[in-house]
Amino acid sequence: MIKIFTDVADMIFDKKSFKFGAFTLKLHEEFPDALLSPFFINMRSKDNPTKKGPLVNADYDLIAQALLFSMNNLSFQAIAGIPRAADPIIEAIERAMPEPRKFRIIKLFKEETKDWRRIIPLPGYDLIPSFTVTDLFDRYKNTGRISQEKYQECIDYVKNN
Repeated sequence: MIKIFTDVADMIFDKKSFKFGAFTLKLHEEFPDALLSPFFINMRSKDNPTKKGPLVNADYDLIAQALLFSMNNLSFQAIAGIPRAADPIIEAIERAMPEPRKFRIIKLFKEETKDWRRIIPLPGYDLIPSFTVTDLFDRYKNTGRISQEKYQECIDYVKNN
């Protein structure tokens, strides 16, 4: 993993944004018998009006730098925060981007299928992740932050759900 991404991964862990345990997710509203998630990522800000999180503007600025690194060779017309909890990340990108910015913020939607996790862009737009949750699991296992057992539990959950 590239240093800017390890910096973000470490910050997410150190700020306790990435939690391990047994978590009920939105999925459980529709599927109450679904397995509990062994992890939860809270990317909300400390001043989020509905649900408080652990992050502050400096954390979002670091995330923005990593995303800008990913977008370095891309031609793009829009950036979207998925879900709304990611809006502070978009605001940090806007702060970091030189003027004039030639992009707009768009809204994406969740596909109305049993595959509740799949986020699809509006027609004509691509979805490009910078790194995945399994990249985070790898980082945390390789740096001794989580055990092999916790790593495997999380990997199995992602593969099977």
